[in-house]
Amino acid sequence: MKVWKKNLFTLLIILVALPACHPTIKQEEKKLISHYTFRSRGLDKRFIDAENNFGRNVIYADVTDYASSDSFILAQQKPSVKYLKNHVGFYLYFRYLIYSDYLRHPAIINEEDNRSMKWRIEGDSINYQLFLARHASEKSTAADKAIQEAIADSLINHDPYYKKISSGETNYWIIQISTDSLLGPFSKTAYLQERKLLHIPADLTLKSEE
Repeated sequence: MKVWKKNLFTLLIILVALPACHPTIKQEEKKLISHYTFRSRGLDKRFIDAENNFGRNVIYADVTDYASSDSFILAQQKPSVKYLKNHVGFYLYFRYLIYSDYLRHPAIINEEDNRSMKWRIEGDSINYQLFLARHASEKSTAADKAIQEAIADSLINHDPYYKKISSGETNYWIIQISTDSLLGPFSKTAYLQERKLLHIPADLTLKSEE
């Protein structure tokens, strides 16, 4: 497990250390409820990250507004296709590293600290095969970076979920803490309807709702 955390930490350092591209957007890292964090490195580089979720339940850049309580996280997103490709690629490659380590040390998944992630890791065989078929290494080389981008690009262009994210001008998201689930992307109309269904308190709002 320590190896996995080290790999994720290294990738996140690279991810958030990209140069800020807009002087009026402050650099920020704010812990939200549960294992979620808002990270900002400038315009097009603001996102909500889920620690130890291997890239799942991430609200990709650019998160232009968010609000949180003990029960929900709300977010407004202006999709950045370039950053989406970089971000998705990083996480897919990390999951490839995790699965590679799991194949070498399968017993580690049954250790007490790792059992909660067992279903996530064991479900990543297809992602592993995608990287393996392209002869990816485990050294984060320039060639590995190109493989990450190619796989992410294919997902964004063909997978309905990622196509929906990238095609929206403004997307809305809800993270429900009780079920640790990410809901969206929604149009504003659909988002307001989902708010009612989930009984989100009226005092928890985004700026665009005010």
